[in-house]
Amino acid sequence: MGTSNDGTQQQTAYDISQQRAHNCLLVIGDSLCFYGPKGALPPSNEGIWPVKAARELGLKLELFAQAGWTTRHAWWELTRDLRVWEAIASAQTIVIAVGTMDSMQSPLPTALRENIRHIRPARLRRWVRTLYVKLQPKIAPHTPFTALPHHLTVDYLERIRTALTTVRPDVTLVVALPAQTYAETYGYAHPGRAGTSATIATWAAK
Repeated sequence: MGTSNDGTQQQTAYDISQQRAHNCLLVIGDSLCFYGPKGALPPSNEGIWPVKAARELGLKLELFAQAGWTTRHAWWELTRDLRVWEAIASAQTIVIAVGTMDSMQSPLPTALRENIRHIRPARLRRWVRTLYVKLQPKIAPHTPFTALPHHLTVDYLERIRTALTTVRPDVTLVVALPAQTYAETYGYAHPGRAGTSATIATWAAK
């Protein structure tokens, strides 16, 4: 329990957790959590792996995922979304499944690529986006850069681990390794996976 400025008692996240039934599987992930062979699926679809996992564990699913999310986006979601805070209090197991995008090769630094959407005027933005989409499959297999450098992936994972174990030291925390991808948009190459996977595995073993 904590005390506010006016002297009233306030509950902490851990106090709230103690009052909840821990019957939830919380998944924070990228598009691989909700995409099938033909595109995006609703979060209740029986074919996506978070739904299958929750069913096997006998837990309710709370899924927070967006296309393109990296471990940095997972950290932002964890610290900014009030719905995630509620889900943490009820979670029995938390899965962080965002490493795949970290390991994807990126011809442009992530900060520049993600800010294409903010270019004005709209005509210039469309031209830049069209050019980037055209060039990415040709450049991606040859660039040494990934969406997030290995040290940043581990840095954000450690922030997530520290935050979660501070408020829920009793929760089971699972971190997924990057999936192998074979996408036309990346020139059918994924050279960054091995390095990112090894870095995450080394961090998780400590």
